[in-house]
Amino acid sequence: MSRNPGIGARVAGALSARETIIFALVGGVVWLLLLALGIDLAHDPSFVALVAAVIFVVYFLARPFIRTDTPARVVRTLVLERRYLASTLHNKFAPTTFYVEDKEEAFYGRISALLLLAISRRRQAAEDNVVSIGIVGGPMVLNMARHIAKHRRLIPSGPYDDLRFVALNKAGEAESYQLSANFIATLLSSLFNGSKAIGYTFNEYDSHASTRSVDILLCSAGAAHHSYVARWLGQLRAWSLQRGHRIVPDLPNNYVGDFCLQPIDANGVLVGDPGLIEALRAGLDPAPSFETLTDVIALRRDLILPVHLSADGIAGRAGNRTGHGVTGKEAVVRAILRSGIVSDCVCDRVVARNLATAVGEYLFEAVSSHDSERPLRLCRAHHLVDGSELQLYVYDPCGRLDAVCEIDSLSGARPESVGLIPDVIVSEAYSELKEFNSANGSGRVTVRFGETRYQFEVYSGVRKPGQFSKITSQLAYESALAISQRRRAPIRMWDVGCGTGFVGLLVGKLLGDRIDSLDCSDISDDALNCLRVNQGALGLGPRIGRTFISDVVESPSTTVPYDLVVFNAPFLPEGLPENPVVDYGGRQGPELAVRFAQAVYAHLAPGGVAIVTTADYVDDGAVSFALSKMFGPENVRVRDRLILYPFVPQAGIDVAHEIKYRKIIEPKGSYRFEVCIFGEAHFLGFKMRHYIAERH
Repeated sequence: MSRNPGIGARVAGALSARETIIFALVGGVVWLLLLALGIDLAHDPSFVALVAAVIFVVYFLARPFIRTDTPARVVRTLVLERRYLASTLHNKFAPTTFYVEDKEEAFYGRISALLLLAISRRRQAAEDNVVSIGIVGGPMVLNMARHIAKHRRLIPSGPYDDLRFVALNKAGEAESYQLSANFIATLLSSLFNGSKAIGYTFNEYDSHASTRSVDILLCSAGAAHHSYVARWLGQLRAWSLQRGHRIVPDLPNNYVGDFCLQPIDANGVLVGDPGLIEALRAGLDPAPSFETLTDVIALRRDLILPVHLSADGIAGRAGNRTGHGVTGKEAVVRAILRSGIVSDCVCDRVVARNLATAVGEYLFEAVSSHDSERPLRLCRAHHLVDGSELQLYVYDPCGRLDAVCEIDSLSGARPESVGLIPDVIVSEAYSELKEFNSANGSGRVTVRFGETRYQFEVYSGVRKPGQFSKITSQLAYESALAISQRRRAPIRMWDVGCGTGFVGLLVGKLLGDRIDSLDCSDISDDALNCLRVNQGALGLGPRIGRTFISDVVESPSTTVPYDLVVFNAPFLPEGLPENPVVDYGGRQGPELAVRFAQAVYAHLAPGGVAIVTTADYVDDGAVSFALSKMFGPENVRVRDRLILYPFVPQAGIDVAHEIKYRKIIEPKGSYRFEVCIFGEAHFLGFKMRHYIAERH
């Protein structure tokens, strides 16, 4: 069997106008050099032709390795490669390579070149084995196939009897059979002499899922607002209504798009109730199947992901953009890239810019001016899923947002206040830890609200309060104030797992006469001793009720229920090296929060509120399930905030646990942390999550 990849596998098409100019300039320089050496080319036309041919061949071979991108495009590409680099490190894969192409011809030429390169590499590595290319139908892949057909000279001479183009599903747009995986697989096989197309049929091939495991996968991402899956479900629902059949469930609220015709959320997890998944598998039978995108890693394939605004054809479809620069594709592409499964990604300029500058699920457009004394900055942003315009407050003490959006004449930065809770936290408040010794885990932590500074003593072996504690305190104060105003009476509060007493004491201080009593409990004597010291420093002696040893909500008998119970729960999974036990939330992380959720209802008065903390990277739904079971799902709210930790913190400040143990935490929970880049500063992000439940 011949295996001659040829130079055609390394080029995307004919020379562009820019490359023609470069080629002419190179030729001119060579001509001048030869004249300087005394060689008169005018008298030897054959030598001129030989030199020109050599220059052309050398440039044509080196063309894929020469960056002819504009500076802005190069910057976007490098930022994307840095941003998603770590997603593949612990999988031992090569990082995702990004290409930014604005023009249709260059875009589809790049995808064609990547496919030809992948085929060449796989054929050389496979020896005498078959190389299979998985095809998921759609306009993007069809346009690529048409590009290859238009430039057939790019395909080296065969035979290609070792190639199989595999249709991975039975999907096809009703208005065009040409968009089906079967048609595209057949079209591609006709271009590669000797190759075969394996169309989707109900035969022995399809009855074994393992036989649909391909070496190369070519698949674009479907945006939530106009995906094939959404359109197909709409048609199926209409058909079911006409015939009086069971209605297929709709796509869930956390759906951001589809990958290989399967709906996913922002973390790359398959979403939808069993009825929806069953309908999709019966109607489309998509492959490869997965529960999370990280499952696809085990298949160790080349995965090419093209992302373009005109995915519905060369002319594009009206309404492809959601407005304000957000295309709608960013959220699903971001989820796929964070999974680390993509080998090559080809983007257009708009999508590349948005992916490079997005902060979590937001695309910031403008921000108020920076003031180190007023770290809360007002931002105008758009949500990546639906493009809706938002106004957010960002805790940004070092002015990092200046690198990703314009400074605008918004209402201005504001000092921290109890009632103003930021939506995004860039955690660089070094002034809070000036008197804290990270080496032995003791010292003082300072928090400022308005013009008032509060200091808390921290003993060694007691959990240090941080940004989570501040937000928990603000949410607790917000709830306590509402309960007190509603009842027109002081409230009773219980701070579970109080540690230094940061949450309970701060809320008690801020409430003043609106709090009747504050009970505090912890499993550690050291924590309660630390609490008493801070209690005295804040002058809260008379308002403190009981302080007692308790494992979560194991309370001594009391006949008076509480109006507010708060648990700023630890949530790190066990088994992390050199990590304090006080930060562990259980074997997987959320177990202590789950125990609280199962038991707190009995300790609340009617109208009372429970607040518990966790993080999205350990939240498996058990906390929500337990609270919903006890309180009713309509009485449970979730408040998420994006928190960003610097990879390189200021001297004397510890690196965040999530950064330090990322390679352990991510595989444990099939989760991928967010990476944001502000200029040269890199941050790791995830969502701090608060569940708030009210007893009725």
